[in-house]
Amino acid sequence: MNRRGDSGQILIETAVVLPLTLFLVYSIIQLSLLMVTAMVVNYAAYVGARSAIVHVRDGDYKRLANRAAKIVLGSLSISRAVLSNVTCVHSDRRMTVTVSYPMPWLVKTGWLPFQRIHGRCSLVPEF
Repeated sequence: MNRRGDSGQILIETAVVLPLTLFLVYSIIQLSLLMVTAMVVNYAAYVGARSAIVHVRDGDYKRLANRAAKIVLGSLSISRAVLSNVTCVHSDRRMTVTVSYPMPWLVKTGWLPFQRIHGRCSLVPEF
């Protein structure tokens, strides 16, 4: 029961709605990947700070914090060639670890104003 002139209506509606729907789904997927990356970077900072606090008396705590944070960041498996920047500061009975992770997939597109995800954790030993 087509009325005269309605033969291409479904095709036009599909051509308008489908790209918008695909863009929305793609944006949701990208933002969820960004949130997972941010959580992993924050967790890497926590693991690095915990490792540094445990080994603070050894004197080699910076290397161990760096290693622990990079093991956690390796779970992202985005790119093995990407290195993170891990800094460890021990002052006034407080261990602070900052992890900075570059996002090469966003740098190429350029649609976000930031190009790194930063995670920071400060812990105080209980001994």
